[in-house]
Amino acid sequence: MLSEGIDFAVRHGVGGWPELQAYRLLDDDLMPVCSPQLIAPRRTLTDASDLLQYPLLHDEHREDWALWCEAWGWRRTSRGVGRCSLIPTA
Repeated sequence: MLSEGIDFAVRHGVGGWPELQAYRLLDDDLMPVCSPQLIAPRRTLTDASDLLQYPLLHDEHREDWALWCEAWGWRRTSRGVGRCSLIPTA
């Protein structure tokens, strides 16, 4: 980043970026959300594991969903996983 003339940047993640010095600014909460129209044809969610039947959209560089699934004791697979970038809509 220094070779590009950048002195300061804000990143989201768990840190550990090579050749960068990182400081935690704040914590965030990650939670699944979806459109009611997505769930309506199937059934209501009764357990967090019900989420595994739905596509997971996430930013390709975020490892948070892997950590979230691990916290619930799940192994995330590539089945139903999609990618989106929210940066252009910010």
